[in-house]
Amino acid sequence: MTQQPPPPPPPAAGGPPPWQQPPPAQHAQPAKSGLRSRWWFIPGIAGAALIVGLAIGGSGGSSSSAKSGPAATVTAAGPTSTATVQVTTTPTKVIATRTVQVRVTYTPPPVDETTDGQYIVGSEIRAGTWHTDDTDCYYARLADLNGGLYSIIDNDNTGPATILIKASDKAIKFSGGCTWRKIG
Repeated sequence: MTQQPPPPPPPAAGGPPPWQQPPPAQHAQPAKSGLRSRWWFIPGIAGAALIVGLAIGGSGGSSSSAKSGPAATVTAAGPTSTATVQVTTTPTKVIATRTVQVRVTYTPPPVDETTDGQYIVGSEIRAGTWHTDDTDCYYARLADLNGGLYSIIDNDNTGPATILIKASDKAIKFSGGCTWRKIG
């Protein structure tokens, strides 16, 4: 049996009327174990919904279209509260790209017929046997591009002529208005 508090004393003479008196003191009520002890249930439901959503999103495989996936709805009802979590997944396809810049310099192939000028052997003129049917044609096989007297390996001013340009020559110089053709 619980103890009841004593009744309030009667108002003193000249005191406030009963409707203006403060309410009697209330004793603390013991905590109810219902709703407050079940708050863990709400985060638990939210966590379960998150796991369901991840499972749905992860089981989609590799899809190349961006369609909306299935939706999962989890509802938990407590004594006085309801939590609803809806998870919608949208699979997307991600393509990684890498750009590579390549610089290409076009060098035309060496010619098989040429006239006056100085040509670098291997890139501007081919090594091999060259012939001209013209007269008064000058040629000079060069060891380097310095232009000095010691740069000349072999030269002549003749025509018609056949010469051998070696792969070890640095360059060849023609003058005299002659046309030279590669024959071998």
